[in-house]
Amino acid sequence: MTDPPVWGAGAVRQVQRRFGPTAVLLAIVAALGVLAIALIGLDRLRAPGPFPEQRPYDHYFLAAALWGIAIGVVGILLAVRRPRALPCSPGELLFLTDLSILLAFFWPIEAMAVSVVVAARARRRPGRQRAAALALGALALVGGTWWGCGAYDEQDADMVGWASADQLAGSWHEVAGPGHLELGADGHFTLRHATAALDHSLPPGRTIDVTGSWALQDQDRPMIITLTVSPDVSSAAPPDRLSLDVEALGASTVLCPDADPDVVCGQDGLHR
Repeated sequence: MTDPPVWGAGAVRQVQRRFGPTAVLLAIVAALGVLAIALIGLDRLRAPGPFPEQRPYDHYFLAAALWGIAIGVVGILLAVRRPRALPCSPGELLFLTDLSILLAFFWPIEAMAVSVVVAARARRRPGRQRAAALALGALALVGGTWWGCGAYDEQDADMVGWASADQLAGSWHEVAGPGHLELGADGHFTLRHATAALDHSLPPGRTIDVTGSWALQDQDRPMIITLTVSPDVSSAAPPDRLSLDVEALGASTVLCPDADPDVVCGQDGLHR
């Protein structure tokens, strides 16, 4: 005859006697870490960077969140099941799990470390299987590091070293709206369907079409394009001037309506 199940405080005491209070606390921290990193990943999925050049960093960030979730769930399950092949105590495993969740952004390094542990513990396995585990870890380390470093370089805008008016002339498109800017080589511009993200004086939901002349103030850092609106446009009360910062986003050039150096054009901007 089996003992009846224990609920409530009795169940908690039973778990503490089996695993120890430290391991229970570490397991709770791991569970909360999994929940937190899942919420962070969902938030990144809901509000990615506005520019296409920022998509690789968003994808890398999501991969880090998925890795953190997986490592947290696997770590908790292994600590609960306590298999014989476990190379450490449940408390030590949960401590490593918590640390891995905290440093999930560096998942290529963690993936390599996991592959080394797997290969070292699989002594009775054929050498080809251990070599395959190390090869997968090395692939994750090299590929993930290359991916993350390259994506990080294109995540934040930097000041353009130098650009000429001829290089900036041409068509520019608003990344999060219908706006279209045409910078003519003759110094004239046409801006159509400009939204409040490009002209902060506009009320939300309203767009304007303006024309005029443009000039590049290349003595400033960051470089600034000044759009001087013609006074005879048909739009009601258009702005006299609009300013756009010329920024570098990786190998691409973007135009930012905001002057905050810590934010890449806020949530909008113009790109080719």
